Amino acid sequence: MLMVTCPDRKTAEGIARRLVEGSLAACGNVTAPVTSVYRWKGKVRREAEVMLLLKTRKSLVGACVTAIREAHPYELPEIIALPIVGGREGYLAWIGAETGGVVPPSGWGRAVRILCNSASSNATLPHTKRQWYGARIRASM
Repeated sequence: MLMVTCPDRKTAEGIARRLVEGSLAACGNVTAPVTSVYRWKGKVRREAEVMLLLKTRKSLVGACVTAIREAHPYELPEIIALPIVGGREGYLAWIGAETGGVVPPSGWGRAVRILCNSASSNATLPHTKRQWYGARIRASM
């Protein structure tokens, strides 16, 4: 999951739409305004911003960061990747399916979590039932 602060709702929604339409993120949530207090170029500043939360896969973080930087108006945008350590099995599978990943067989949530959390940025998820079976056995150990 990525956290991105944006100057306004229009910017956040535009970035979310760009990533969802490009299958880099399954979903983008734009929050109500938040107050950010930070130091920038030697001065403490206080600004109203909106937070954009993007659901994606670990292997797509680099491409997401690139796409966000291309569309973001800030000189140094806040883009922070957080691991998804668990969640409802169907929702995690939906994130994978919407971002070009493989949808696992039903009932394999722990294997999905282990694969998603341990996969390197170049790793691919299993494509066959046999590969998923092996992943499920490793997850139960």
